[in-house]
Amino acid sequence: AIALKREQNIREIEEARAARIQAIKEKKLQKAKEREAKQAAMQTKEAQEEKYLARKAEIAKRRENSIAQRELERQGKNVVLSPEEQKQARRSKSKYARVDVLLLRQIYDEYDADGSGSITFQELKNALEKQRTDKMRREKGTNQQKVPGQGVEDLVHALFSELDMDGDGKVEFQELLRVMFPLATKDEMITMKKWGMPDEPEPEAIDEPLKADQIAELREIFHIYDTDKDAQLSLAELVDALKSCGMTKEEINCLFRTADSDMSGKISIDEFTDVMRRSDLF
Repeated sequence: AIALKREQNIREIEEARAARIQAIKEKKLQKAKEREAKQAAMQTKEAQEEKYLARKAEIAKRRENSIAQRELERQGKNVVLSPEEQKQARRSKSKYARVDVLLLRQIYDEYDADGSGSITFQELKNALEKQRTDKMRREKGTNQQKVPGQGVEDLVHALFSELDMDGDGKVEFQELLRVMFPLATKDEMITMKKWGMPDEPEPEAIDEPLKADQIAELREIFHIYDTDKDAQLSLAELVDALKSCGMTKEEINCLFRTADSDMSGKISIDEFTDVMRRSDLF
């Protein structure tokens, strides 16, 4: 009986040990499978990221070529661009809308009463006084009191001093551009100056609608930039997308504020399409 019990105990110990060994093997096998799955997921993610970056670079290049081609078409040309021509045409792009620069030029010309091409202190004062008088006529009947120290003369001195950067006693259009667009790059300032100060008169700019293929391409770009797939672009997503195109964070912030017309803190696909069309970035 004792011998049988000893054999049974030995058998139980051996079975328990075999069970532990089997459990260890299964655990190791499970960990190996988990490692393989994790490695496969990482490889898949890396492949997707590589594909995303490649597609992003491709779209950026197509956009640059499109901008360059459209710039030559505006000049009456329709040719295949050389690398140097593409470089020169890219310098003509601006994140600011041409229509805004032309409107600023129109206001500038209204203030330049003698048509000399510059605004003097007296011209600025006369224009602001006229605006003040017109406003008072429209508001006639309201009980408004003049605030001491807030007359037109005081405002003109401060404003003219800010605008007249070189201190020559007159405000040139390029000085006004630098004040109104402080974040503009050197190339953008040259472009906007050409818009507002052409060598010869140009026909009035026409706000042309985008073609169907251009809209489709912009929507594709939007969906690539929209990394969290919520159908909206956050400022962080726009910064991440455009910083590789050479734009500074300040420039992207300015573009975001311009695009976010409803001030929701996000850019919809329609807002994105509209700002890309108006800014000539596409």
